[in-house]
Amino acid sequence: MEEPRKRFMAVWAVVAFAACWLVMGLGPLSFLGAVAPFFLAVYFWRRSKGWSLVFGLVNPLVLTAILPVTGYFRGTAALHFHGLPGPGSFNLDRETRLPKIGGGCVVDGSEWLGDDWHNFVLRGCVSVFGPMKGTPSGPYPDEEVLRGPWPEAEWVKVADFNKGEILVGSKSRKVPQGQRLLKAYAPWAEEQQASPPDPMWDDEEFAIRLQAKDFGGGAFAVRIGTAYAGAPLETTILFAGEPARVVGYFWPKESRSRVPRFPPVRPGT
Repeated sequence: MEEPRKRFMAVWAVVAFAACWLVMGLGPLSFLGAVAPFFLAVYFWRRSKGWSLVFGLVNPLVLTAILPVTGYFRGTAALHFHGLPGPGSFNLDRETRLPKIGGGCVVDGSEWLGDDWHNFVLRGCVSVFGPMKGTPSGPYPDEEVLRGPWPEAEWVKVADFNKGEILVGSKSRKVPQGQRLLKAYAPWAEEQQASPPDPMWDDEEFAIRLQAKDFGGGAFAVRIGTAYAGAPLETTILFAGEPARVVGYFWPKESRSRVPRFPPVRPGT
């Protein structure tokens, strides 16, 4: 009788386990698939402690927590968000300095597990163990400061930015993938152009102004001001860390409808 009983328990456990994971694809009902394994673990405790341990550990809540914890200690973790990304959606999180990735604009109701629970675990790791290794350090200025006027900013040469090394606060700073950033936000810029603008290049069709501002603590920002066909656009890129990494992209509110949703250089790199 003992052998048939073990087989029955095994089959029942496998079926229940599979059902819990299948429910995870049913949108709001996915909550049942995450909670049920804990009740099953209690149910199996007196009958089979082995299966009880399986339900206690190998369930959606535990497994989806292992992934962000592993990524945190490897330095590859990222916060998740859902919905259509907007300008600045991929900027580093202001509190944790973690990068962000989007899961698409389709929302089915199960995002609480793949996004909210995932982010909760990651924020907990940062609170307990500190910033993830490799995340940029330094101040993170308010958006109003990054979007507002810079009367004391320094001028940057197009050629220097294109080569990936500029002078900020009397210190040479490397700009990650400067050529790619310039191509994305000022594709017509030529190395011969000057900042402050030379009258020869400051025409109404292809004007460009590059400025840099030092915020101390290893953080600095570069503003790419352009005017194409009479339409001005200012893109401010914040860098931090040593070596410098992109922290985020910022635009004036009135220009946000004309900027790309996906950054040319992912923040955190």
